[in-house]
Amino acid sequence: MTLVVTSASAFGITVVGDRAVTRRSDSGVEILAAKKVWYSPEANVALAFWGNANLSGDESLEEWARRFVSNIQSHDSVASVCERLVSTLNPELESLGNSWSYLRREIHVSGYENDLPVIFHVHTGDPREFHHSLEVHRDYPDIHGGGPEKYRQHLDNGGLVQLRNGYYGLFATLAQVVFESRADLSALLERQVPAPSQNGQAAFDEALVRLAAGILKSAQLPQSVGTDLDVVSFTSRGLAPQ
Repeated sequence: MTLVVTSASAFGITVVGDRAVTRRSDSGVEILAAKKVWYSPEANVALAFWGNANLSGDESLEEWARRFVSNIQSHDSVASVCERLVSTLNPELESLGNSWSYLRREIHVSGYENDLPVIFHVHTGDPREFHHSLEVHRDYPDIHGGGPEKYRQHLDNGGLVQLRNGYYGLFATLAQVVFESRADLSALLERQVPAPSQNGQAAFDEALVRLAAGILKSAQLPQSVGTDLDVVSFTSRGLAPQ
């Protein structure tokens, strides 16, 4: 298990992912480490990987992702990066001969389209329905955003959208509790929580992922969400200044 979270607002895009990799075997649970969040400054696009990490050959998913991102060019769009992920990964995964339910994986791909922060979702299907080869889904602005105009209005009105994978139930519960306490926190600190800025949202998402890791530790569960995080925060102009 792991936790990757991609958020988009009028301020920008934040991607947070831990580095914990859970490997289960007859001997128990082993927690390893791998980088899952990547950013291409050339195209101003971020990627976050979750799920099964099996690939053909000797290359790890981290090595594969590093090579893939290094080949992204300035003319690439969020859509073209997604299509290349599908066309490159599907044949490689099919060669393994495993079922798609076994190979289940998802990739968040975020960036800007017509000055609008977008989050596309490359995945193998809803586990409540059926699994299939990797496909591209335009979650925001289209599938869950109601289309570009409605989505833009939502963001302009101070709205936030978020894509979560891994321990998303734990993250969602913590996010709801903190969200419902924002008024009390803001009153206590005499400052809006989170601050209405890109850095404020990025720090807020990072804090929630760290809290999720701490909750697992407090319950004496395997550290399937780690505190070693990768955080990418960017706007239409590139990485956000810290």
